[in-house]
Amino acid sequence: MSTTGYDNPIAGNQEGTVANTHDNYSIEGLNHTGTSESEIGTVVSSDELKSQGTIEALNDGLQQGCFMMPVQSGAAGNEDSGDLTNGGYPVLSWYTGDYMAIVATDDPEPAPDPSPDPDPDPVITYEVGKIELSAKSFTYNGKTRKPSVSIKNIQGEDIPSSEYTITNNGGKSVGTYSVKIVFKNNYAAAEDWKGTYVINPKGTSIKKLSKAKKAFTVKWAKQTGKMSSARATGYQLRYSLKSSMGSAKTVTVKGYKSASRKIKKLAAKKKYYVQIRTYMKVGSKTYYSGWSGKKSVKTR
Repeated sequence: MSTTGYDNPIAGNQEGTVANTHDNYSIEGLNHTGTSESEIGTVVSSDELKSQGTIEALNDGLQQGCFMMPVQSGAAGNEDSGDLTNGGYPVLSWYTGDYMAIVATDDPEPAPDPSPDPDPDPVITYEVGKIELSAKSFTYNGKTRKPSVSIKNIQGEDIPSSEYTITNNGGKSVGTYSVKIVFKNNYAAAEDWKGTYVINPKGTSIKKLSKAKKAFTVKWAKQTGKMSSARATGYQLRYSLKSSMGSAKTVTVKGYKSASRKIKKLAAKKKYYVQIRTYMKVGSKTYYSGWSGKKSVKTR
C-alpha cells in the first residue's frame, strides 16, 4: 500500500498531541481533499508502538475511528508499509523518526452477524399434570363397574402406562370404591394419587298418582332385588308446587317392600309435581338413586 500527495502532519508535533492534515491524499482509490484541517490521530512514540506490539493494544486513547500501527521502515511522505488495515478499515499513517500517527480513511463494511447458536436440546420435565376419572358415580346393574383413568403430564400429554401402576379393581355392590396410582421410572418422584367413585342403587318410577281432598296418593314400582348383597333400604318422595322442584318437601318411606304413600295436609285445588328415588344404607353411609321423571296431580 502506498500513500502519495500529502504533507507530513507529524512534523512539529510532540508525543501526546493531535496531528492534523489539510492536504490531499489518495490510498488505493480512496481520495480525500483537505479543504480544512482535520484531526487524524494522536502522536505516539515509535518505542511505545513497538513495545505495545499490536493495534488492538493501542486503540484505547485514540480518537474514535483512528488506529495505530507499529512503526515500520520507510520515509515520511513515501511510505510502503504493507497491509495497513484493521477490522475492515483502510488506514493511512504518517511518521518521522520517533513519532507516528494513523487514521482510518473509510468506514468499514459491517461485520456479518455471527451464526446463531443452535437451539439447545429441550429440557424434558417429568411432572404429573391432570388426573381424571371418566365417571365418579355409577348405577347398580349387577356387573362390575369401574371408571377409566386419564393421566396427563404438565405438557398435557398422556403418561405412558409403563410409568405408573394403577389399582382399580371396581365393584358390583352399592358402595364406595377407590382408585390408586403409584408412579415409577421417570415419574418416581411424583406423589401417589388416590380417587374414589360410588355405585348407587337402582331407581324406581311412579306408577300412579291419585288425587284426594287436600292430598294425593303415590304408587310406585317396588325395588325388591338385591344390589348385589342387599336390597334397597327404602324410598324417598319429593313434591312441589313448582315444576322446577324448587322448595320441594321430602318424605322418607322405609322398607323396600313398600309401594305407596298418601301425602296429606296440602293446599286444595293445587297442582303438585312429584318424584321418587330409592336409597340404601351401607355401613354409616347412605346412597341414593337418581330421581324419577316428574308426574303431576291436582288436589281436590
